[in-house]
Amino acid sequence: MGHFEVLRLSQTPNPTLVGITTIRWPSSLSSPKLFFMKIRTLVSRFVAAFMIACAVLGFLSENAWSNGADVIIGFTPALSGAHILEGQPQVRTVEMAVKAVNDAGGIFGRKLKVVTFDNHSNELGMVQAFENLFADPAAQPVAVISTVKSFQIAAIHEASLKRKVPVMMAGSSPSLTEKNNPWMFRVRPNEKIAARALIQYAKESMKAKKIGLLHENDTFGNEAASLVERYAKLEHVTIVKKLSYEVRERDFTKFLLQMKEAGVDLLIVYGTNGSDVGILQRQYADMGRPFPYLGSSSSARKATLKISQKAADGIIAALDFVPNDRPAAKTYVDTYKKLYGDEPDSIAIWTYDSVMLIANALKKAGPSASSEKLRDTLRAESYEGVYGTYKFDARGDGLSESTLVKIENGTPQALKVLRVTPE
Repeated sequence: MGHFEVLRLSQTPNPTLVGITTIRWPSSLSSPKLFFMKIRTLVSRFVAAFMIACAVLGFLSENAWSNGADVIIGFTPALSGAHILEGQPQVRTVEMAVKAVNDAGGIFGRKLKVVTFDNHSNELGMVQAFENLFADPAAQPVAVISTVKSFQIAAIHEASLKRKVPVMMAGSSPSLTEKNNPWMFRVRPNEKIAARALIQYAKESMKAKKIGLLHENDTFGNEAASLVERYAKLEHVTIVKKLSYEVRERDFTKFLLQMKEAGVDLLIVYGTNGSDVGILQRQYADMGRPFPYLGSSSSARKATLKISQKAADGIIAALDFVPNDRPAAKTYVDTYKKLYGDEPDSIAIWTYDSVMLIANALKKAGPSASSEKLRDTLRAESYEGVYGTYKFDARGDGLSESTLVKIENGTPQALKVLRVTPE
């Protein structure tokens, strides 16, 4: 039999020898190296067997909520940077939704818990925030509520395929649900719907013949501009001038003057950043509102109207939500006012609906549901939310209508709800 000796030292600032331990190994193992290789192999096999047993017994789970822990939802809003004004109200609505679920008993008696990371209003920040949600093996999210910005959602496409949990998002760029990603769920209307609604309204109600198109130069703005051009062609309406601007543009007068020189009889605006659009609206009013203005949802959001105020009066926009008598909508508005003493921002409602959609699907899927089961349940079930009735199609689009509003005294007022075929 071979052997070696281990010196045992005291656990003191000045260690002293307290003994010697002799370790022996079978003569069939000719060296300490072979002995420890044998020990390492046995330990590895034991750990592997233990992990398999734990998985069978339910101690380990792809989604930690099935072991009796809190049900974790990841959340990646903009809490800094250019889009902070949109991120802040989204935090409120998530908190409100989680409180409602937990006050009603949670998910099979377990509490919903939100883990939040700031996406910093940029692509890299979004990717880092998304990956940070999965850093703790003991606290994996069952689903993620991501962001409203299309360019940021596009940046986490590959990561969402890898992580394999449902990702709720509110970017309206059509391409986001055209990438064969079964984990993405859009909790706002596809921009195809709003773009078609705007063109139809411009033609049928405004009798426009020469349209100007002004859009932000980003993923959302560029895709939306292409949609407006496509639907204008289908409706035999002419786009006589098309211009783009960069985020945080401050001089919109030069664009408006070019539109005026081109003789447009109506302007369609597709902006992304609410503060930019608010400045545009003030300069539009300063020029005497030289032509009617139709806009995307950013033209009627709360953050935008705080900047433009009455300068926005008369503007028509395709908005996700205006208060109405549907039970889910009425409950949402009343609860928000009670909790925060303020009117809700339409851009934040999607986060509330996302929490409720996830909670509903978890309850329907059962207490031991896998990520795949949760995903399939989200797609199979219809749900009456604040925005409307959700029924996700194979691509991940859940809504099929758009509301046109007119700004009066700085407040959006509903004109009509349009359910249109985007193609």
